[in-house]
Parts: sequence; structure tokens; C-alpha cells
Amino acid sequence: MAYIQNEKITEILEKADIVEIVSKYVALKKAGRNYKGLCPFHREKTPSFHVSQEKQIFHCFGCGTGGNVFNFLMKIENIGFPEAVQLAATKVGIEIEISEDGYPGGEKRREIYEVNRIAHEFFCRSLETSFGRPAWEALEKRGFQEKDFKTFGLGYAPAGNKLLGYLKDKKLPLALCQQAGLIARTDDGFCDMFRHRIILPIFDIRGAVVGFGGRSMEENQQPKYLNSPENLIFRKGHILYGLNWAKEAIRKSGFSILVEGYFDLLKMRKSGIENVVAPLGTALTDSHLRLLKRYAEKVLLLFDPDQAGSTAALNNLEAVLKNGMEVKVATLPMGFDPEDFLDNFGTDAFLKVLNNAADFVDYSFALESQKYDAASARGKIVIADHILALIQLIPDELERSMYVKKLSTLTGLDAEMLATRQPGASRELPVVNEKQHPQVTNMYSLRAAELTLVVMIAENPELIRELAKYKDYFNGVLKEIVESYEATGIAPDNLAAVLAQLNDQTAADFVSRTAIKMPETDWAQEEKKKRIFDDCVQRIRREFCERRIRQLNAIISEKGKDGKNYDEELREIQRLVRQIKEPSGRAHAAGGG
Repeated sequence: MAYIQNEKITEILEKADIVEIVSKYVALKKAGRNYKGLCPFHREKTPSFHVSQEKQIFHCFGCGTGGNVFNFLMKIENIGFPEAVQLAATKVGIEIEISEDGYPGGEKRREIYEVNRIAHEFFCRSLETSFGRPAWEALEKRGFQEKDFKTFGLGYAPAGNKLLGYLKDKKLPLALCQQAGLIARTDDGFCDMFRHRIILPIFDIRGAVVGFGGRSMEENQQPKYLNSPENLIFRKGHILYGLNWAKEAIRKSGFSILVEGYFDLLKMRKSGIENVVAPLGTALTDSHLRLLKRYAEKVLLLFDPDQAGSTAALNNLEAVLKNGMEVKVATLPMGFDPEDFLDNFGTDAFLKVLNNAADFVDYSFALESQKYDAASARGKIVIADHILALIQLIPDELERSMYVKKLSTLTGLDAEMLATRQPGASRELPVVNEKQHPQVTNMYSLRAAELTLVVMIAENPELIRELAKYKDYFNGVLKEIVESYEATGIAPDNLAAVLAQLNDQTAADFVSRTAIKMPETDWAQEEKKKRIFDDCVQRIRREFCERRIRQLNAIISEKGKDGKNYDEELREIQRLVRQIKEPSGRAHAAGGG
């Protein structure tokens, strides 16, 4: 499959007119600021399919799908992202040169592999020097030993521009090193991309270094994790961290375990759990799953039990099911990630968590029952509809029928009626009254807040400066946008381009709906814009603080049992509580974690 450079994607988006391209497939009519037509993705009599020429996006308010011109072509032509980009390029007269090995710039790719190899050697040697001692001790504090450094290829990027000097001594072209993401251009020339950071090399399936992850050494050093920028050989949507080590263990065990963090994965491998991989801060893509299916068709998702983890699990569930893979979900106790849990409770307890993983129907039912009243008729219908939407993603008819019967048992609803029911039929039913059921929370609100801010930034690039004050609380695309702005000084001002960066159809559906549905006046009214912005930031900040408080309470409980002092944890909780109560207009760094 071909890979297209980001610069080429931007060029295509700038030249493509989504109205002109969509009109080849759908009869569109002008309707106010936008165009409308009958949706090509579901049956309807009244047009609910909207296309915005101004924003270069589309959204159907009937079936909920949306995105940019690439999303449209992927769905209408049933093709992948690279093929959609190539098709759009053909339609607007842009040529994309492909090398003999199926990728653009074959020789350039080989050169980037080589400079990455040289940089990795430098990072590994730096860890063994006197100025690498703090990183060495930090890794030992996390339970890693010298043999682990060798096994995982861990290294250290010194402060200053020592790598730049090393690359110059090697007489390597600095433009090439910049393209590889090892150095960045400044007003005075170049500087190291990674400085005073623990380095985790990212390998492709063959074990060649394609990029690096850098873990900060100081609490106030941001971002906490810094990844190489995408380039000819480093594409986050096509790489799973640890797959080079895990592939044989996945084949032998018959399933892969998916976690979120670098050190979660490394601690699991160190504990003897070897069939584990991690995406690089993105949702699972079809490319990820095609890679995993080479070795096994079963996946176990292991995510944090908070709202962000639940949302991530649901997003990944959809991708796994659509690709015809069997999936289970395991959850750790509130406040613990895999590394913390292994450090506190050991491997045997961790294996029990994995062995108690639930299939996606049981997991989704438990999750939805926290949101809706599972004892009421309407609550059961809403829950069933949400789970049916997942079941119907499964390609195999017999497998779908088995899960429908299980859903019938859980809800008490008739299996035959569930089998013929179209998910979404209950979308107009009222949700549970939260005043009557205070334990019920909206598990989607955190993701909605994040993506609403994405829309606001694209519509109002000047907001990026205010948003940067809260970067400690962000993850995913919001974090990438802020970090990109801090590195380049350029804020995103093209919603279609941001959608291409998301590489997540669920997120694209939400963003396109929000951008088209919200009238222009909502963005224009400063008071309303500020209120929406503040509400979204406050929602994200509250989730961050509450998650950390839960983790600290668990630590305090364990220290109390052992008679250890926990004054530091109490002080941090007090700081976090103050942050929750503070208006979002006041910025500050996040608490520990």
C-alpha cells in the first residue's frame, strides 16, 4: 500500500473542492451556506446529507457519518485512506510518484533508516555516560535494570544539542536529519528534537528503528511524552509499538493484548507477558488490525477504567469488530494503569485481571448500565440499541446471532425482535434522568469536549494560544495540535486538514456534525464562544484531576496498610481539588502523575 507525504495531502486538500467531488456521486442543491442531498450511505426520503464548501467537510444527520473529502471517498468507494488520497489527487490533477517498492522516495527512506540507526547508537551510549546517570537511575527506580536497557534499546537524549554535534561530526546532511525528526530548525540553525529525555526506540516489524519516543525527566518538562514527527518511514497509523518483539508470542498464544503506554508494555514484557502491543497515541486503524491478523485473530483490550479509557475501548471495539476479529476487554481497578498495578500487586494478580476479561457484549452492557437505567423498559431498549450497533459490525452472520442471543439474556428482550431491529431506532428516546439516578454519567462527554475544542481551533486559530495553557491535561489529537503549534508557531486553520490528522472515523463524524450544525453566529459571539471553550476545558481538566485523585487514594490506602507516610499524596490531592474548583480562565500546570 502506498504512503503519501503530509505535504502532498495538504496540497490535495487545498486544491480539492468537496462539493465538486461529492456531486459526482450525489445530486446536491444549495441550501443556505451549505449544500444538501440524499445520503448515499443509507436510505432516506428527506435529504439529511450536508456538504460545506466553506469548511470542506460533509455530514449526514441521518446516519451520522461525516468528515473531509478523503473520508467521503473511503466510504463511497470502499477503499483505504492512501487509496482515497490517491483518487482525490487524480480527480484534481495532482501526480503522486510511487517508487518501485510501493512507497514514494525509496532511497530517501533507506537514508532515514540509517540516520535513525546512528542516532539510536548515540542515545544508547549517552545513557552509559555520567550525564546519562539521572536517566539510568530514573529507569532503575521504575524497576528496570541494565539488561532491560539492552533488551528494549533504551537510551538517553542529553540536554543541549549534543546529538546535533554528533550528527555534524558524522557529516550527515542536516536536512535529512530534520526530515527524520531528529533535529528541528530554529532561527539560528538547528537544535536537538529530544533533549534531557529517556529515549524509547520505536521499531518496525523487522526490528529497524523508525522513530523515537522521549519521556521527560523533569516534572515541569512538557510534553511528558514526545514522539518523532511522521515522515516517510514513521506512520503512527501503521505501526504498533512492541510488535517486533511480540509477534511470535501472539502467534503461540493465539491473541494479542493491547495497552496504551510505552512503560505499561515494557513492564508487562519484563513480567513475562510477551504478547502485548501498543498504538502510538492513536485509535486502532485498519492497518494496525491487518498487522495483528497476520499472527492471531483475537484481541484483548486493556484500558483504564475511567471515562477516557472507556471511550477509547469503545472506539477500538468498533474497529476490531469491523475487521472480523474476536475481542475481549479487561479493566484494572480504578486509578491504576498496568505498570502501577504490576508494581503494587504483582504478576499473578495481573494475570487474574486478564483471565477475567469480558467479551464485548458483557463489557458494553456493564458500561451502558452505568449510564442508563437497566431496570426500566426504555433503558433496556437504549442499552440494547447501543450494543446492537456493535454486534452488527461483525461480518459473520452466525457469530452475530450468538451475540444477539446473549444480549437477549442480559436485557430480557426478545431475541427474534433484537435480531431484526435496526440500531438507532431508540435515538429519540429520553436518557435517564440524572437527578433520579445521580450515579449515571455521560461517558461520551469527555471525548465530545476534546473534539469540540478541535473544531473551535480550526474555526478560530487564535484560540490555540489560550489552549496551550492547559496542555498538561490533554491527550491525543489535542495534544498533537498544541505541540505542533509550540514547535512551529503555526495553528491549524483548515478543518479538513485536521480531520486528515485525526485518522479516526468516529471522531470525524462528531467533528463534522459539530462544525456544520453549530451556526456561524455561535462562533462569532465572543461571550458564547468563551463559555463553550471554558466549559470544554473545565470538563477535560476535571477528568484529569479526578482520575489522579482516584489513583492517589488507592496509593494512600496501600501505604496506610504498610504504615508508610502519605503526606505528599495528601498535599497533591489538596492541589488537585483546588484545580477542580478553579475557573477554567486561570491556567496552571497539572498535578503529578
